[in-house]
Amino acid sequence: MIKMHSDFSSKESLQVTFTPDAIELLNRLKVQGSLVIHVSDGCCDGTVPNCYLQDEFYSDSNDVVVYNEPPVKVLIPKTTIDRFKNNLVIDVHDKNVAGFSLEVALDKRFYIRSE
Repeated sequence: MIKMHSDFSSKESLQVTFTPDAIELLNRLKVQGSLVIHVSDGCCDGTVPNCYLQDEFYSDSNDVVVYNEPPVKVLIPKTTIDRFKNNLVIDVHDKNVAGFSLEVALDKRFYIRSE
C-alpha cells in the first residue's frame, strides 16, 4: 500500500492509503493524464470518491488536498474531513458500478473506508 500523511488546519493529520487493487487501477487510468479523486461531501453521492482527469475537475475553496503524489491528487471538502478517522483507505470493487468516475468504464469503482 502507498501511504502519505497530510497536515491541514481542520484536523491534526490524515493518512491516505491505497490498496494494491487501487494502485493497479490508478496505473491503468493514468495513461489518460493526471488524476483527481474527489470525496463528496455527502449530498447526492454520499461520500463516494469520484476520479476525474485533473484538467477536467474544478475545485473550490472548500476542498482540501489530503494527498498529492503523481499520478493522483485526493481532495476532501473541509466539512467532510472530520468524518474520517486518522486513516483514509482507498480501495476498488466491481459491484454497483455506475456514475461519472473514470474507472466506471473499466467496470470498477473506487470506494473509501476509514480506519
